[in-house]
Amino acid sequence: MVQIFTKLCAIPLGRHHELAVDLDAELHLLAAEAAVAQGQIAQAVARLQRVTDDEHRPEADETLASLSERYGSVRISAPVGSELSCPPRFVPDEKAAVAAAAEAVASEGRFVGLLPAVACTVGTASVGIVAGGHAELVAQ
Repeated sequence: MVQIFTKLCAIPLGRHHELAVDLDAELHLLAAEAAVAQGQIAQAVARLQRVTDDEHRPEADETLASLSERYGSVRISAPVGSELSCPPRFVPDEKAAVAAAAEAVASEGRFVGLLPAVACTVGTASVGIVAGGHAELVAQ
């Protein structure tokens, strides 16, 4: 089942988050669930926003509301190999989101996406992430 979710998450989004192929609402919900499980919260939001049918829209809206109450947008720039440090998370999707961001910062020196509303540091630079807000952190 995880492999199917992973494949659904991999369906490409275009430049304006449009899909190269049309999917029904259930597949968007499954792809969003997979993205959340992998800590790819921004990708999950993009999938949930694609749900337009009346039957599945309430579920998508509920999930979007939950995510917007707990996550904020963040842009992190740091030297490759830097360590992102955030307080321990106990909710599985939040833990996965922090781990995915930490991996991106360490391997690529950057992360743009959604993280739980917490205070995080990279080296001596810190940022407070506010639910529904936007934050930037530039570490030297």
